[in-house]
Amino acid sequence: MSAYIKSLDPNHLVSLGDEGFFNQPGNPSYPYQGGEGVDFAANMGISTLDYGTFHMYISPWGISDAQSWGVQWINDHAAVQKSSNKPVIIEEYGLTSSDRNSVYQAWWNAVLSSGLAGDQYWQAATTASGSGYNDGYGISPSDTLFPAVKAHSAAMKARS
Repeated sequence: MSAYIKSLDPNHLVSLGDEGFFNQPGNPSYPYQGGEGVDFAANMGISTLDYGTFHMYISPWGISDAQSWGVQWINDHAAVQKSSNKPVIIEEYGLTSSDRNSVYQAWWNAVLSSGLAGDQYWQAATTASGSGYNDGYGISPSDTLFPAVKAHSAAMKARS
């Protein structure tokens, strides 16, 4: 499919936009097992894909240690970024637990230290009454996490 898209428009970047699952049979962690038929590392070898993306949703995936597992997930994708010589972005991630401020900070530190090309949390929420959509992952300007989001954005900008 990416080759077809490139044949129509060779001047725009193409990516999969998938979960970023790995194919490591026997790994005890669901996103690494390969049961979904996806192999992030192999997909990054497709010449007509320009960059990689992945997601991170700890609770729905049955992960109990959000902080350390998430840091490893980020680092593993950053390693594929390096080996494929293509940028990789964590394009969706979210956490609804009460410790999300400290967990997000650990994840952001991993993004910065790993050299991952970028990150986009899910989701920007609004504080306007009756408007917008928030599935529990939202971060609004009134959220206690919002100043940390701004600081992380500044750190990412400074890195480039």
